[in-house]
Amino acid sequence: QDVTIEAGREFSLLLNSSGKLMCCGSGSVIGFNSAGGGPDGGKWSEIASGVKQVAVGNNGNFAVAVGVDNTAMCYGYPYNGEDGNKAKVRRQVNICVGSCPAKLKNVKVRSVACSCTGSAFV
Repeated sequence: QDVTIEAGREFSLLLNSSGKLMCCGSGSVIGFNSAGGGPDGGKWSEIASGVKQVAVGNNGNFAVAVGVDNTAMCYGYPYNGEDGNKAKVRRQVNICVGSCPAKLKNVKVRSVACSCTGSAFV
């Protein structure tokens, strides 16, 4: 059974072979509050299903995923425009919680990657 593990600044993501995306650590970094039923410190919690790939970037503050239906999902704070919005260099950002970037709403995504300053959707 294949698994993918990606480490962020205060969290880790695990993608198992059945497409469940799990989070452990401080889920608040990527938009999940443990008080609201999200990931809790030392336990793995499912945050999404139907996922086929995940990547973490932006110094561990942002994650991108692609679903089995080829949709893009973003989690965390896109400080450097990782969500595709480069409108302002120092913009006030809202946290992404499994949302699809506006520019990719009707686009089929095959693969994703993250770096410290950007994301790639193929």
